[in-house]
Amino acid sequence: NDALRWSPLSTKAAVGVGIVKLADLQSDAVAFDRELARLMKQDPANPFLKILAGDSLLARGKATEAMQDYSAAVKIRPTLAEGWFRMGMVYDQQGRPGRALSSYEEAVKLSPSSPHYVDNLADQYFKHGQYDDAVKSLSTLDRFPLARLEMARIFRLTGTLEKAAESEQQAEGWLEDKSLLATVPENSDPWLIEGVRIPSRDQKICYARLSLSATLYLQGDQTGSARYGQLATQACGSQYLYIRGV
Repeated sequence: NDALRWSPLSTKAAVGVGIVKLADLQSDAVAFDRELARLMKQDPANPFLKILAGDSLLARGKATEAMQDYSAAVKIRPTLAEGWFRMGMVYDQQGRPGRALSSYEEAVKLSPSSPHYVDNLADQYFKHGQYDDAVKSLSTLDRFPLARLEMARIFRLTGTLEKAAESEQQAEGWLEDKSLLATVPENSDPWLIEGVRIPSRDQKICYARLSLSATLYLQGDQTGSARYGQLATQACGSQYLYIRGV
């Protein structure tokens, strides 16, 4: 707004303000697309508008067209991590793991502290069987419980049960800290694990405890396993069977 006051005819400033205001239109797809089209006429080479255009197309199932916008965004601004991240998402959906991996690697190189970028990169490493690389990536995320639970999944798969239990206990401890959502806002986002959506903090605690319960059982600690299974029931409430199905 200050830029507009000093230079009312500044197209870049006007478009920048318009991009911020677009967030208020996300619940109205028609109004959103209309305003997006107007802004793109004003600044057709704006990489952030390209990302938003791609998102709109992807939401309508037009992945190929969305990829064109994401590719255009990173061509205009190669350092735009979000563009590389979005490209990785589309490549993953299209079953092109090599391209997905290289796109996520570029996004993380540009923005190494972004939890979602690192998490998706680690998932690609996991799919490629590069377990050590996946764990190394996930371990860089501090106070991000999902990363520790994904590390635990890898440790269980490779038979490193002690490290799995340690990761799960750390995840549970972080989740019990109510300040976590304020310090790492991404922790308020829903988890999607094996197609199951886990949105609330209590459900996430439930999942962490169920995961730890399974690891303790594999370690032969049936008492500990039963204890955490009961604690998981308390956290989940009526959603216990739903979360347990993960």
